Amino acid sequence: MAQEVVLADFVVVLLLSIVTIAFKTIVLRRKELVSTWKRCPSLCLFLISNALLALQTAFYVVQWLLFAYGIIENVVENTVFLLVVGHIVMITQQFNHCATVALFAQRVHHILFPIKGVRTFNHTTILCLSLSVLVELGISTYSIVDIFPLSGKPVPEGCLSFACMTKFTEFMRIYLSTFASVMHILITIVGVYMLYLLRKVNVGHAGNERKKSNFARYAFYVRSVVLTIPFCIDTVLSNTFQIYIGRFIGPHGLVGCAVDFTAQTVLYYVVVRRQKKIFVTGTSI
Repeated sequence: MAQEVVLADFVVVLLLSIVTIAFKTIVLRRKELVSTWKRCPSLCLFLISNALLALQTAFYVVQWLLFAYGIIENVVENTVFLLVVGHIVMITQQFNHCATVALFAQRVHHILFPIKGVRTFNHTTILCLSLSVLVELGISTYSIVDIFPLSGKPVPEGCLSFACMTKFTEFMRIYLSTFASVMHILITIVGVYMLYLLRKVNVGHAGNERKKSNFARYAFYVRSVVLTIPFCIDTVLSNTFQIYIGRFIGPHGLVGCAVDFTAQTVLYYVVVRRQKKIFVTGTSI
């Protein structure tokens, strides 16, 4: 993989992250965030996870761009800095996966039980999401500490990624691969069921709930195209034919993640926020 391709991917990811952060400053205002949390905690956590992921991804990309141009030196003193930033991005991405499952599950529950057990469902969702993130945080942090290099250059020659600088144990590789596979499968199952219910079940949604359902539908489409399908293709090719997509197009997972949180942020602004503003303006006239 040519270094120029990786650097170009990093620049694209940085631009997408900046666009997302700019939209988030419009979308995530304090009063609306609190209001969204009271009405739909799953949606609120999903929006927050996207914002955190965009911010941390931008920081991560800037870090490796500075490293590529020699501003951050490849010395043991920078090991903690290089490891911690990548580790935080990894944890936040897992949090985003869990929040996505929670969002789709909330839509399913709302369609099947519009009024019944809403508070219990919200509490259960938050508890499950918190436990999942804590387990991921504990296991991955322990693995990072266990393999922490005490001497020598922290980054191998030709490496421009947190993943390739860290010599994961076989357990860590299996765990991360399994966790990612389970999350993609779970998101797909819950998302497809949500789409089925939205098509087949006649629900008299209020305008705000209808917009949430439309946003969840579009979010599933985007994630499937830019994350789930590429992940499946890469998994099949790498395990069956030892063909790795990343060797040809660079860090496609990072690029797909950036496209995902950018598209979802813009969609939320267009589908929920902008339509709400137009509706309020129209009724006031």
